[in-house]
Amino acid sequence: MEGSTLSYIRLKITPNITRRALIDTGACANVISTQLYKELQRESNFEIETEKPDMTAVKMAHGSIVPVKQQISLTFQLAHRKYKTSFLVLPITSSMILGNPFFKNNYITICPSQNILKFPDLTVQVTAIKPGNKPKRIVRSKKTPIRTARKYLVQPNQQVLLECNLSDQSKSLVNLSGLVIPNENLEKATQIALTSSLSTVSAENTLYIPAINITDHPITIAKNTEVGRFSVFTPEQAENLIQIDPQLISLAKSTNPDNPTDGLNQLVQDRSRMGKLQPPRPKPEYEKLWFPTPETCSDPSTLPPLQKQIYDQLHKNFKN
Repeated sequence: MEGSTLSYIRLKITPNITRRALIDTGACANVISTQLYKELQRESNFEIETEKPDMTAVKMAHGSIVPVKQQISLTFQLAHRKYKTSFLVLPITSSMILGNPFFKNNYITICPSQNILKFPDLTVQVTAIKPGNKPKRIVRSKKTPIRTARKYLVQPNQQVLLECNLSDQSKSLVNLSGLVIPNENLEKATQIALTSSLSTVSAENTLYIPAINITDHPITIAKNTEVGRFSVFTPEQAENLIQIDPQLISLAKSTNPDNPTDGLNQLVQDRSRMGKLQPPRPKPEYEKLWFPTPETCSDPSTLPPLQKQIYDQLHKNFKN
């Protein structure tokens, strides 16, 4: 419809093929374009399951009736999950269309006013485009400021959860999950380490942010301090979620404050490189790990210097 907003979501079909799918809640079926179908047929190591069409013809948006000759079953990744569903193969201009049956069968709720998809365990921001005679304009999600609900005094080496309020009091973000982005200026000014996190906004329009004092002195955070911003996930962000211990983030920030990401790359193993891509771990050499004790060593004079030092200390403690 002219002037309306079209919503799209990114689907990853193969490692080499990613397409933007139009979200059409008025469509009675999912559709893949004939062009994309042919492209997938040329893709190596990718099997397409053919099915008997559920319908013989469909009425297109412009009113024409198009016969259905092919139907396939396709597996794709949307945000953080993989789905397998049926698609009609039709000559459409969009690469793919996700219709109402897909969202209904997978318990995904659509919020058109906010351009948001609500999964059972996650909320994802979709891409919204305003069509028309003028160049297409992408409607991007905003980042909502997060402010502390009260004053906090964080002691050295203490970790606390900061109760925070969203500045947007319209309740439009209640029960939505998204990314908390720390306020880097506050971190630099106070040396407090704030943690990026996946958080869900409560019914009271609040959420919690982990904070760690990595200094040797107390840090005061006043009430109504902006500690970060909240943004609903994009599908690309949801695809690459990796749970990280907040203390690892604090360690990375303390060792390399200018670029903590480099430190995290060394501390965190990307799960895409796990499994078969990793070489087998060698068996431990127990003779190198072993150290002598008064109960197990028959001749201390034969020990190497380091083991002899350990033995002497243990023997001394044993006698005492």
